[in-house]
Amino acid sequence: MKLEEFNTIVNNLIKEIPQELQKTNVIVAQSAIPLITNRLINEGKTAEGKSLGKYSDKPISALFFIGKSLGSGGDKKVSDYAKKNGGKLSYEEFRKLNGRPTNHVTLSFSGETLQDIGVLSTVVNGNKVKTVVGSLDRHKKDVRGKGGKKTGTIGTEQVLENLDAKYGKALDTELLALSKKEQDMLEKVYENRIQKFIDNYFK
Repeated sequence: MKLEEFNTIVNNLIKEIPQELQKTNVIVAQSAIPLITNRLINEGKTAEGKSLGKYSDKPISALFFIGKSLGSGGDKKVSDYAKKNGGKLSYEEFRKLNGRPTNHVTLSFSGETLQDIGVLSTVVNGNKVKTVVGSLDRHKKDVRGKGGKKTGTIGTEQVLENLDAKYGKALDTELLALSKKEQDMLEKVYENRIQKFIDNYFK
């Protein structure tokens, strides 16, 4: 390869790097999301390995759960259970009646909030590329008070913020933070993609 050809290749490479970094950042961010959400749901642990805890087994008035089940079938199960148990049930039992896991906190009931996490933006600033991940806020749900009365609506973005305030801050972390193992995995994805991009210019 002549020096002039080499210089042309290098210049083209430099021009394309910012765009490639944006693409790579988005791919890595999209790969990070299921790593985080699967850990939260399946393990109930923060990035640092701290447990999110257990669901409350303290019985409270069934009126707090009216209209909050996953469909009319769940509401009937809650109603039938409450009639047999003094009009009370715990949140743990409420989840069981709706077929939701109860062995640890999963931060998920309908699944909408964690499924609504995605890439919000990617910004290039000089030689730095920043990709932001968070709630896409595409879903709304009714907020119901005691007795099932509708008191308003709430989006998945606010739900995620509430969960982060309740669990993340309490455990001195951010719910969408990556564990060391997850970081290492994604660094390899990033490095391999960038190396492949560079190698394509010098075939």
